[in-house]
Amino acid sequence: DQYLNDKRGIYSVGDEITLADCFLFPQVSAAVDRYQIDLTAMKNLREVTQNLENVEAFIKAHPKNQPDYRPPSKPMSR
Repeated sequence: DQYLNDKRGIYSVGDEITLADCFLFPQVSAAVDRYQIDLTAMKNLREVTQNLENVEAFIKAHPKNQPDYRPPSKPMSR
């Protein structure tokens, strides 16, 4: 989160989607969805992820939107 403080715009590294966003988004999504990681203290990470959640390509690629998606039976422990 601290790294993003100096680099970010709308997305991880400015106002255009980069590979950083392509790698970041699934990791953060898994951390929140599967492990219930609280991003409250990570303002930059939370805002970048929220911006990416509105991009059509990221919506379509989200694991929950895949035909073979199976939600975890219970939250995974850390």
